Amino acid sequence: MNGSMPRKDIHIVPEGNDWLVESTSYGSELSFDTQAEALDYGRRVAKEEHADLFIHGHDGEIRAADSYAED
Repeated sequence: MNGSMPRKDIHIVPEGNDWLVESTSYGSELSFDTQAEALDYGRRVAKEEHADLFIHGHDGEIRAADSYAED
């Protein structure tokens, strides 16, 4: 074992008229009415969890990313 921690990612993805915040570390998702609400929550969780944040567009492609991970 190399002692490295599993990667933690938070994804903001569109789902119909809602926006989901998906966490790879918890295997969970939360739904928000607006992208702004999802981004606020996703950034807060990413900072607390020292995770990477990926923001997806309606086409599914990653359009922005931020890292709050500790190296």
